[in-house]
Amino acid sequence: MRWKWIIAGFCGVIVVLIIAVYVILSTYDFNSLKPQITKAARDATGRELTLGGDIRLKIGLTPSLMVKNVGFQNAPWGSRPKMATIKRFEVQVALVPLIFGNIELKRLILVEPDILIETNRSGKSNLEFETQKKAISEKPKEETAQKKEMKLPALFVNEFRISKGELTYRDGRSGKTMVVALDSLTANASGLESPVKWRLKAAYNGEPLEAEGTIGPLAALTVGAR
Repeated sequence: MRWKWIIAGFCGVIVVLIIAVYVILSTYDFNSLKPQITKAARDATGRELTLGGDIRLKIGLTPSLMVKNVGFQNAPWGSRPKMATIKRFEVQVALVPLIFGNIELKRLILVEPDILIETNRSGKSNLEFETQKKAISEKPKEETAQKKEMKLPALFVNEFRISKGELTYRDGRSGKTMVVALDSLTANASGLESPVKWRLKAAYNGEPLEAEGTIGPLAALTVGAR
């Protein structure tokens, strides 16, 4: 009968550890991570990432992280200070795939994103990040070869949703501006090998636009990127 007590004790320890992890994650101040997050963004792009709202984490089998009032700095020559702002950013992650080294986002939500893509008079895009380009050019050839051999973890998104967003493209040479005002954009897929169903409701330069369709599967779209 002693083995029953051993199993019971083992299960009890596991339960206590799970409760301890839950309490730690529930009470941890994730806002303390803001300086590290913004520094990583600045080191990679040379621009400032601002996290105006609190970082909140919901614990569960599919934990979710949410932050409000996100902003990303525009290029110095840009027509406005912020290249992108998001009223609310939310991501929900499945735990089981992480065990196998894969990242599965059950849900990725952007609420009221305002994104500006623009070029200057010489044709330079605000998507070009000088710090990132410099870091790549300074890497030794051997290190670059090793990096190419690294395999990134598989990334899959079950549900992607944008609500009340705006995407603007401004051509610095011609002065023309194109604006897509999104009422809603949704994309869903049940698996990496499954097709992606999408639906769009928006206005292009003031003209109403509605569309829906199916693309994919994502495995076919990403096979060339691996």
